Amino acid sequence: MISGLAVTLGYILISKATGWTLFGIINIGVGIFGVIVNALVVYFVSKATSAPSQEIQDDVTDLRYPEQMTYKNGEAFSN
Repeated sequence: MISGLAVTLGYILISKATGWTLFGIINIGVGIFGVIVNALVVYFVSKATSAPSQEIQDDVTDLRYPEQMTYKNGEAFSN
């Protein structure tokens, strides 16, 4: 997200200071460049790093779907 934000803010600041635009896109429409950069960064980082362990994946599943948890005396247990 930081990469997309940096591209967007950089373009806005440069276009405001110098009047320069890329393909005639004004500074309020530049968010599309930030979205593209962010998507590319997410894709390449996900390819360059290994998948999380099964324990972490199970924890994420428990957080996403809490109704699958069993609660007893204030403690949560997986079904």
